Amino acid sequence: MRVCLICEGSYPYVPGGVSSWVQMLCSQFQDVEFVVWAIATTREEMPGYACRIPENVKEIRTLYLGDAAFKKSGRKIRLTKEEKETLKGLLSGSVDAVNWTGVLDLAKQTISI
Repeated sequence: MRVCLICEGSYPYVPGGVSSWVQMLCSQFQDVEFVVWAIATTREEMPGYACRIPENVKEIRTLYLGDAAFKKSGRKIRLTKEEKETLKGLLSGSVDAVNWTGVLDLAKQTISI
């Protein structure tokens, strides 16, 4: 089995707290392969890993927020009806209302832009 962990501002760049929990989880479940999507501030603030990465963590992808140019592009973002419903479900606060497949599809589109 392969599990994706989305870690914001923590693993594998910051020691303690959530990072300790993620490290323990990955270390304890050796029969599971993990992929980590790390959301980090900048390359300067988070230059290297703060812990030894277990062998069953097969991939770490990092999205550095400092790399993104947050400029107004002048073009409108057009969402399909399904994408709007996905975002509504995510923001509703009800876990049962979230279309996780749709959320991950939107994330993949955003990362590839």
